[in-house]
Amino acid sequence: DSSLDGVPPYRLRKQHRREMQESAKANGRVPLPHIPRTYRMPKDIHVEPQKFAAELINRLKEVLRDREAEAKLEERLKRVRAEEEGEDAELPLGPSLMSHKLVPTQLLPHFAPRYAELQVRDAHEENPESILDEHVQRVM
Repeated sequence: DSSLDGVPPYRLRKQHRREMQESAKANGRVPLPHIPRTYRMPKDIHVEPQKFAAELINRLKEVLRDREAEAKLEERLKRVRAEEEGEDAELPLGPSLMSHKLVPTQLLPHFAPRYAELQVRDAHEENPESILDEHVQRVM
């Protein structure tokens, strides 16, 4: 054995493991309610306005690309479904309309239910700069 006092080291490890398990059980029975992370107060993060603006604009552009991709996918899916059902009727969704960044309101019923709540947006809401300005005014 490698022990000096005659006690094998595995007993110490076993005892330590048992103590850790008992401690974990005791800590698991805390009477306080569980607070999810989403309800905690946000940390004060100080970011330079230029970096924040650049990051926000990039994220907004990414959201627009995602929406356009989803709209194209929905349009293709509708075409496939129409072909499967034997309906040869043309859908009002054309490639020229897909180049727009926001979905026109008359076409909203043709999209997935998540787009049904979208309303016509004002011109200032479409501009990422104005969205950033509104956010900065709210925060500061």
